[in-house]
Amino acid sequence: MPPLTRWILVRIFNLNNMELQNGMKVIAPATCNAYFTVGKSYEVFNVEPSTNYGAGFEVINDFGEPTTCLLKQCRHLNDYNWVLISKPSLKEQLLTLTKTTPNDMELGQAVRKLLNNE
Repeated sequence: MPPLTRWILVRIFNLNNMELQNGMKVIAPATCNAYFTVGKSYEVFNVEPSTNYGAGFEVINDFGEPTTCLLKQCRHLNDYNWVLISKPSLKEQLLTLTKTTPNDMELGQAVRKLLNNE
C-alpha cells in the first residue's frame, strides 16, 4: 500500500473513532436539572479530550448560559449520561481532513478523488 494511501486510511479510521466533536448534538435525559429540558438537543462546543467520564464539552443551557459538561456521569444530569445523537458523516469527516491539511496538495487530491467516488 502506498504511504499516502495508508496515511489517509489511518486518518479516516481515527476520525471515525472520535467520540465527540464540536458541532455534534446531545440530548438531555429525564434526570437533567431544571436549566435543561428533557429530550431537547443541545449543540456541543469547546470539546476537550476524553477522560474516564467521556469527553468534556460545553452547551448553552435553557437560560442561555454556557455550561461545562461531561459526556458520562455528568453532574448536570445527576450523574447520568448525555445521549449522543449526531456524528459527522464520513464525507464531512473527509472534508474536514482536507481542510486541516491544506499544504499537502497530493493528499487533498486523493481525498477529493475518494469523495467523488462515493
